[in-house]
Amino acid sequence: MTTASIPPNRSRSSAARKRRLLLGSLVTMLVFITIYLGICAYAASKVTQIDHNRPHRTDTPGTFGLAYMDVRFPARSDHLEIAGWYIPRNDSTKAMILIHGRNHNKQDAVSGKFVAAAAALHQAGYAVLMIDLRGHGDSQGDRYSFGVYERRDVLGAVDWLINQGFQPGSIGTLGLSLGAAASIGATAEEPCSPSAPSRSACPASVRSRTG
Repeated sequence: MTTASIPPNRSRSSAARKRRLLLGSLVTMLVFITIYLGICAYAASKVTQIDHNRPHRTDTPGTFGLAYMDVRFPARSDHLEIAGWYIPRNDSTKAMILIHGRNHNKQDAVSGKFVAAAAALHQAGYAVLMIDLRGHGDSQGDRYSFGVYERRDVLGAVDWLINQGFQPGSIGTLGLSLGAAASIGATAEEPCSPSAPSRSACPASVRSRTG
């Protein structure tokens, strides 16, 4: 009875081929991963860009006969400078923060009718703070984050209003699109939910409306 053995040269050649195949597979995988990450980075860069080529609007609160102030305040946490218009109402203890959508600002949102909405809220008894989210209008920043960081802008607006003497439970938000996402995020970050059964049950809440 005889047994056959694999020649050493053939065994070494087979092992070398396996190593080459494994190395080739790893290189191919790394190339595909690099391409995939590059495409993702490019897509994220394009998607989060802000379009500043908007129709020029001229309405301000003054167009509606309202006194207002240009204000600046830091976003909460990262302290980016946020710009806004504050329309005071000295006989009111209630304040509303108006927050525009993506690629808009406090002046041109809703085809330029956002300022008219602010005037209507003022007429209804609210002090109004209209803000430019980061990267929009006159605020600092150059990209948006689907509301993840924009919520800090809303919370900065809340902090500013509290410094003006408003109680947290009397501050509301009205947000559109990206502004709605930022408003929801800001509300979730406060100590308790805006769905609390009564105002007294949640004295530090920020009450939000989205549109």
